[in-house]
Amino acid sequence: MRPLIVCLLFFFAPDLSSLTAQFERERGEPYAVRIQTVNAIAALDTEPALRFLVSVVGSDKDNSIRLNTVYSIARMSLPSAAKALVTFWDEGDESLRNSVLSAYTSYRKEALPAHVLEQALTSSNSGMRSNVIRYLGRRNDPRFDVEAERYLTDFPNSGTSLISTLTQSLTPRGARLLLRIYDDTRKYDRDQVPKAFSGAEKSVLHVLFEAIASDDDGLTLTAATIARRAGISDAAMAMVERLRRSEGELAAVLIEAIGAVGGKSLGARDAILTALSGEDVRLVIAAIRALRGVPIREAIPALIEFARSGDKTIRVEAQVTLERITGQQFGDRADLWEKWWKEYGGDFSFEDVKKPDPASFDQALVNLAIEKGAAALKAIRKEDTPWEYGGHPVGTTALVVLALRASGLDPKKDRDLRAGLEYIVKAPTPQRTYDAGIVAMALEACGGKRFKRKIAACAKWLVENQKDSGIWGYPNGNGDNSNSQYAVLGLRAAAKAGVKVPQRTWRRATDHFLGTQIEDGSWSYVPGPNVSAGSTSMTAAGVASLLVCLENLNPGKGDAEDDERKKILAAIDRGFSALGEKMKIDTDSLYALYGIERAGVLGRRGGMGGKAWYAPGATRLVEEQDRRGFWTGGYNEPVQTAFAILFLKKFTAPIATK
Repeated sequence: MRPLIVCLLFFFAPDLSSLTAQFERERGEPYAVRIQTVNAIAALDTEPALRFLVSVVGSDKDNSIRLNTVYSIARMSLPSAAKALVTFWDEGDESLRNSVLSAYTSYRKEALPAHVLEQALTSSNSGMRSNVIRYLGRRNDPRFDVEAERYLTDFPNSGTSLISTLTQSLTPRGARLLLRIYDDTRKYDRDQVPKAFSGAEKSVLHVLFEAIASDDDGLTLTAATIARRAGISDAAMAMVERLRRSEGELAAVLIEAIGAVGGKSLGARDAILTALSGEDVRLVIAAIRALRGVPIREAIPALIEFARSGDKTIRVEAQVTLERITGQQFGDRADLWEKWWKEYGGDFSFEDVKKPDPASFDQALVNLAIEKGAAALKAIRKEDTPWEYGGHPVGTTALVVLALRASGLDPKKDRDLRAGLEYIVKAPTPQRTYDAGIVAMALEACGGKRFKRKIAACAKWLVENQKDSGIWGYPNGNGDNSNSQYAVLGLRAAAKAGVKVPQRTWRRATDHFLGTQIEDGSWSYVPGPNVSAGSTSMTAAGVASLLVCLENLNPGKGDAEDDERKKILAAIDRGFSALGEKMKIDTDSLYALYGIERAGVLGRRGGMGGKAWYAPGATRLVEEQDRRGFWTGGYNEPVQTAFAILFLKKFTAPIATK
């Protein structure tokens, strides 16, 4: 049987001529489609395939295709592929040389020729220098540390490009460099740098502890943050020492970090109790939080008193800490906490307290996080353009308006929400898919039929800019599933506001998402014949979009209706299973988390593929919110914070059942 299968696979495998013909037909298609064909040609791993790809690098009009074809060539096993890369270096411009260095470093085992290495190390181009330093790091070249330090001196604002290489094999010198360039607002840094330190040798940890105890406030803050995220308990001693010379915000960060790493020394306990009894509200809140990691019996009476505080943050934080460290569930009833302590405090032991269920979350902290996030967004509103990111002032403002409405604010009473709402109403009808969809969503959430005329204008633009295939784009190009999901969501909002959306629009969107679902049940950003795997965010987009289409499609008659519903529901079920496999709640982007929320709430699913999504997501977001109330990551603070609030609030309305 096996020989037959091999023969069949060989028979049906595409050859070079068919793939090159396909590549020619795809001229004018989106990059994501064409590069899939390039990769398929490279996978043939033959000299004729290499010659064709070399010609692509030399002549294709799409520079993105040219540069990324270099990576496809680098992945080929042929020795002549390495020679081709060196030729590109010798004959190419600066951008091509950068691609060669990056591709060579990532995929080739051969050493770079001496002249290439020398030219790269003396280059004034920051990208070229970072690529060649990455090459040295991956080969454990002794020049790496020296060149990395020289790079930071020459390009002090480009240090983050070295982080992935520095974390792979951390040395004391590399640790000092990491502390200079770590940025806690970057998700990659938050994930990778603490992980590198958590498994590091003592000499590396010594560098971290020295940084915590230094007189440089910025360096102390960076090192303490890394130690906290890594859970390095031995760092507590350095934190306690530095705390004696700290005050204000830095002191608050250190106290929270002492609790997070589990500092249980006498000095750590004294530091927490001292902060708890002080007058600085920041330190009191930090101490209350620290007690969750370092529970202290003597602190319980103070926590009970704080459970009566007029400061909402102190009150909620104290209640949550009491519940976690005692195992009791008296919520905001300070009188019951006091009664319990009087009756049972004498015999109470932390050892008898059961650990909290990892699948649970603190609703009080979630509510507080939403409130703090909304306050942070309100605090940065500008008069002319309320909120803006990436040249999308109307779309960004609409997204923030949607989040502020989700947080519970009333557009008739809240000045900042009303200002944002007035801005998007007065602005011209958006001519971009994301903007038009989000504006419709925000206006429907803030008044529905009150803004029907503006919502109808957005819906009209979305209907007119749907491609014949059912997809939406920027609007130029062939479209993608990210734009498409926001078009579908905007049209749903329009329908809820009483705007009539043509059935043809819903059916074309349905056919698009049914027709582009990948075999494993997922969806990709740009559909294409060579796409074999989707992503978390786009799978959530596909599931949510089909659910919305199902909600808005007029049913057929008899068996036709049953068959149509069964087909759509089967695709949705496959999508949820794929989403459960792909989603990584602890690390997925906040854009993806908001997509998961939409799919989960629309489909009334508490789990996906047997995995819970809300509780771990809420726990993560509460932890990741910064002390100002913002969330940070791939987009700017207003966008990230809006995504987080919308997830935490579960603001999407479930689909109406028929």
